[in-house]
Order: sequence, then structure tokens, then C-alpha cells
Amino acid sequence: MNILVVEDDNEYIAIISEIIKKEAAESSIVICENKKDALNKISEDYFDLILLDFSIPTEQDKIDESPAHGYAVFTSARSMAPGTPIIVLTGSSGDDYFTDILDQSEKSDVWGGGLEIQLVSFH
Repeated sequence: MNILVVEDDNEYIAIISEIIKKEAAESSIVICENKKDALNKISEDYFDLILLDFSIPTEQDKIDESPAHGYAVFTSARSMAPGTPIIVLTGSSGDDYFTDILDQSEKSDVWGGGLEIQLVSFH
């Protein structure tokens, strides 16, 4: 399983990576800490799952973190990688985007095992 983690907090990255390794040891984890890198990776690679923080900066070493940047990654991922499950794990408010997120939420049998899963979830 190829998993993209979009997160700029190194402590949280370590926690997420540890959980993924414990639950899916064979998984490949790609970390992107900003909007620019995440959009590049989504356009270049295939991912089985995207874990997304909303409050991220636009580029490396920028201090312009905003939920708008994570939402931009979300909407781009939905169009560039349709069918890829996205789990939004964020401490920032998604109030401005919650309706859009729910509108883009559908179920699909992503891995062909006969079980449909929700493709978008917000935590």
C-alpha cells in the first residue's frame, strides 16, 4: 500500500508513521509537509490512501499555514486521483469547507474486495 501523508508537524508525522507501520507493515509512506510538494506527488505518483492535514504551508520554509492550503490539496487530489480514499486529520476548523467535503464524499469498492468504503472522511 502506498500512503501519502500531508502533514507539517514532525511529532505528528512520527506518530502517524508508527501507527501505519504497526497496522500495515508493508506500506510505503510518502511525507509531504506543504501544499506544493503534495500537489507534485499526487500528480506524479499513485497512492492507495491520502492522510491530509488542512493547516499546512504553501511551500517548504514558509510560515503561511492555512486550512485553505490543505483544502486546495484535497480538491486537487479528488480531481487528479479520483477514487483515492482521503482521510482529513486536522486540528484546524474545516467549517468553511465541510459542506464541500461532504458533497464530494462517495463510497466505492476501492480494493476490489467487495466492500465499499467511504472515500472521504474528516477527523
